[in-house]
Amino acid sequence: MSCKYQECAKDILHTAIQDCREHPLLCSLFLMDTLLLMFYRYWMPFLLALALVGGLIYLSMFFGAKHASCFSRAACGKREDSSAG
Repeated sequence: MSCKYQECAKDILHTAIQDCREHPLLCSLFLMDTLLLMFYRYWMPFLLALALVGGLIYLSMFFGAKHASCFSRAACGKREDSSAG
């Protein structure tokens, strides 16, 4: 059973690397935005912090939509619910 989860994790990692190659600007913006929000020690203006959080949410939704196929039940080896009537 753990082999299915390892295959799914490898598929997710492969898709993430492929997306970083397809969208290098968005990937670097995502990383810089995350690092600025995590490690900026000085006082940050409210509007700048609000813009950074908004950008982080937007990029998270973009990459989440790109990776949605990896999280489907069929991709991780689980059987799909059948609603036979």
